[in-house]
Amino acid sequence: MTNNEAYWTERALKRAEEAYLHDAALTAKLFQEYESAAKAIKREISAFYSKYAGKYGLTYDQAVRLLNRKEFQEWKASLAEYVEYIATIQDPKVKALLTAQLDALSANSSISRLEALQGQIDLILNDLFDKGVAQMKNQFGDDFVEGYYKKCYDLQSRAGFFNEIAKIDYATIENVVSYPWSGAMFSDRLWQNKQALLFNTREVLTQGLIQGKSVNVMSSALAARMGQSYKNAERLIRTETTHIHSEADRAAYNEAGVEEYEYMATLDARTCETCGALDGKVFKVKDAKPGVNYPPMHPNDRCTTIEHDPEDALDWFNSGEPMPESTTYQEWYDRQVARNGQGSVEIERKKLYNKKADLEQYDSYVDRLGADAPDSFTAFQAMKYGQPEAWAETKSFYSYKGRVPEATKADFGVYKIVKNSGLYGTVRVPPVKVDVSTLSLDVGHIADRNHGVTLEEARSFIEDAVFSLKRRHWTGETFVNYYSQSGAAYVKTSEPVIRTAFKKDEFDPKTKKVMEELNNGK
Repeated sequence: MTNNEAYWTERALKRAEEAYLHDAALTAKLFQEYESAAKAIKREISAFYSKYAGKYGLTYDQAVRLLNRKEFQEWKASLAEYVEYIATIQDPKVKALLTAQLDALSANSSISRLEALQGQIDLILNDLFDKGVAQMKNQFGDDFVEGYYKKCYDLQSRAGFFNEIAKIDYATIENVVSYPWSGAMFSDRLWQNKQALLFNTREVLTQGLIQGKSVNVMSSALAARMGQSYKNAERLIRTETTHIHSEADRAAYNEAGVEEYEYMATLDARTCETCGALDGKVFKVKDAKPGVNYPPMHPNDRCTTIEHDPEDALDWFNSGEPMPESTTYQEWYDRQVARNGQGSVEIERKKLYNKKADLEQYDSYVDRLGADAPDSFTAFQAMKYGQPEAWAETKSFYSYKGRVPEATKADFGVYKIVKNSGLYGTVRVPPVKVDVSTLSLDVGHIADRNHGVTLEEARSFIEDAVFSLKRRHWTGETFVNYYSQSGAAYVKTSEPVIRTAFKKDEFDPKTKKVMEELNNGK
């Protein structure tokens, strides 16, 4: 048994520090989203001023005038975006709240210019906080899974024996992340933060217009309010991160049979009296309660815990298979988790957390690919997260259809063969369209090279072409080269002239191989 208490105390603090690093990465992402939202709001205010300001600026009276018939109809039409947005929200509480807001807006027979602006700002803030909830839920889920496995690894390393552990399932992750341990779910608290920010933005706009403030002054005031909102969100993330880390430890304690834990305060100049008084005290795992004797004790709490007596893990102590001290976490994880179906859990989590973005992506794939797209959203996600080869193929076809809208799945198959052949030029299947009746033949050029091809034959090569290659000649001229099973014809892009043409027996080795492969595929 590896029982150097100082070492394992340091290890526990290191795990807490790792959670804080995840917290920092998440807050950095959120900060970028806040900055983007602030810029979008400033653009809306600037456009508002540009549209309605008079010779001497924009007064409050001008701002609260009702939209005219045309403006009102345009505003009503813009609500369709709001409807689509609400449909993507997964949280039933949030969806009900926003639906009620939409119903109230839709019931209006008239609306002021200022109310319309506030509605646009509301949309921006809704998007900001919806992204925040999704990012937090995803990160917290990852943190819980990682924290549980790392704590189990540490406990087994300390005992010196390898034993099978219970794997984290999707339901467990959802229960931990969604449990209102502090009286409300983190998503509820975040949306409360949004409602407060919305109230503040409306106050800034109204007071700014009454006092005749400029766009820049009002934007600065709004930025300050958004900065405070971000600080609130940052504090929420830190507190929830500590909660998730602590719950991961608790799950590992229960799995290992650890009955008691020791409270570990982060002792520095910022340690509060409450946490300082708890440092080193021992409690029963079954009696652990956040805010009483288990982290987090308060917002921004950075404390953690450690098993009091590792020999409590009776099932792991002097049992199972001896675990070498050199065993790394990755080696342990690969044996315990990675090779035992954990991937299916991760896939289900990705499907849920990425549902909104995936729905938008699926719609774009259906629009572009039509019948060649997966036949349902479920099938789309199953392919995206569980069928890497099929997903790579579908993504490539989607990209190709963006460049060549008329291409079929069969055309894409030909394109890949030609593309992978090494033939020089920009491949296009079906070939670039051209009216062959307008094309003349550079007879002299063809005769000099003894190709023996007539105009009718050259035109037939183009009409029957299975692919084309766009190439730039060393002279600087550009040609579209058409290849059929019978021969090839090169057409100038600057004038309707077939520069050269030749029959299939003059194909180079690469072209012959392509044609053979295409024939074999029929």
